Amino acid sequence: MKFSAVVAVRDEEPMIEGALRLLTFCDEIVVVVDDRTTDRTGEIASRYTDKVFSVSFAGFGALKNEGVRRATGDWIVFCDADERITPRLATELREAVARGTNLWAFSTPTVNFFWGRRMRYGGWRETHVKIVRRDHALYTGDVHEKLTIPPDRIGWLDGERWHFSHRSIEEGLQKMIRYGKLDAATRH
Repeated sequence: MKFSAVVAVRDEEPMIEGALRLLTFCDEIVVVVDDRTTDRTGEIASRYTDKVFSVSFAGFGALKNEGVRRATGDWIVFCDADERITPRLATELREAVARGTNLWAFSTPTVNFFWGRRMRYGGWRETHVKIVRRDHALYTGDVHEKLTIPPDRIGWLDGERWHFSHRSIEEGLQKMIRYGKLDAATRH
């Protein structure tokens, strides 16, 4: 079985290298760069893969689907630039697939970091399905895109995915405004 990492990004120069460094367990890395990117995201990604593509933004789901279209793996590992696939999760994933499975996807715990600190309390516990068989890896939606997979086809892996989504007050407010505009346009 072959693994393809799909990373869809825009202006992620400070974060992309950390994500890509931990995705080298995959057989290939496909980076889809939003063509509105103004920093060195694509240049940095090119150090890790020759599969870096600039595409017009049509929603976050569409960017990820473009990555799937260009990937060749049997399994897709979706990762955002502000996420880290821990070595434990990478090992667990490879072992689960090597044993053989009829599952279509795997869910994992997401550990959120807020201003650089791991969130341990307050109820901020998430799980996400971001490891999917290629033939079921289709996202819908523009903001907080979703995969549609029956719950009985989703397995569980204990390895963590770390998410550094709130790095500063300024970054958090900019993201909230950007996502709010996209969501409003979708609802309109």
